[in-house]
Amino acid sequence: MRAIVWRFYEFVADDADLRPLYPEDMAPGREKLALFLQQWLGGPGTYSELHGHPRLRMRHFPFAVSELGAGRWLRHMRQAMQEAGVKEC
Repeated sequence: MRAIVWRFYEFVADDADLRPLYPEDMAPGREKLALFLQQWLGGPGTYSELHGHPRLRMRHFPFAVSELGAGRWLRHMRQAMQEAGVKEC
């Protein structure tokens, strides 16, 4: 999962539309996303142990995420997953 998230963040770093939505130091976000996805996919509950309930809507409320931005996020995540060999369902 970490390799996928790290690759995803490389795509974000190069995306002129998405990069401004992220803080200068993206390392803490990378770690949180990796832990969240591990938990969401049935792995250990480390994310919740460290950060509490995900509350995704609340945590993302301050950000103006457009439909275009959401699509770009999904495209980058899909590409990172494909590069890691994750097969589509």
